[in-house]
Amino acid sequence: MPSRPWMPLHIGDYLGDTGHLTNAQHGSYLLLIMHYWLNGGLPNDDGQIQAIARAPPSEWPKIREAIASFFHHEWRHKRIDREIRRHRIISAKRALAGKRGGLVSGLARVKSDTVPKRSKRVATYNLQLKKDLASGRADGPQKQEGAADDAGGLKASEELAAIVAARQQAPDKAGPAGSGK
Repeated sequence: MPSRPWMPLHIGDYLGDTGHLTNAQHGSYLLLIMHYWLNGGLPNDDGQIQAIARAPPSEWPKIREAIASFFHHEWRHKRIDREIRRHRIISAKRALAGKRGGLVSGLARVKSDTVPKRSKRVATYNLQLKKDLASGRADGPQKQEGAADDAGGLKASEELAAIVAARQQAPDKAGPAGSGK
C-alpha cells in the first residue's frame, strides 16, 4: 500500500483553476496529480507523462498544452509539493506521539501487571495467615523457595520509567521529514 493512500483535493480551488478544461483534459490532469501524490513527482519524459495521463497520442499535444500551465520546471507542482511536505510533517508528529504513547502505555502495563500479582500474593498470605492462626500456628506462612519478592516487579517498572524519561528528554535529531524547500 502506498505511504500516502489518500490525497487532499481542495474542490473549490481545483474547479476555480480548471474551469476551462475539457473532460479529457480534466481526466488527464487528475491522473497526473494522483500519480504525483503517490510517487512524489512526475517523470521528466513526455512519453511517460502521456502514458500516466492515459491520453491517446493524437490528442496528447492539445491536452499537454492545456495542463502544462499547472506545472512548472520539469513537471513540478507547487501545491502538491506543499501538501506532501505538510503530510510528511504531520505523519512524523503522529509517529512520534505514537511512540511516546506506546512507551507510556507499556509503563502502565508493566505497573498494572505487577500490582495484581503483588495483591494476589498479599491476599494469599492473608488467607494462609488466617488458616495458621485458626490452627494455632502463630508465626504465619513461610516464604516458599523460589518465590519472587515484591521488589522484582518494581525494579522492572523503575527501569522502564527511566527509559521513558530519557527518551522524552532527548532532542529529536532527525527533525521533520520534508521540511526543506
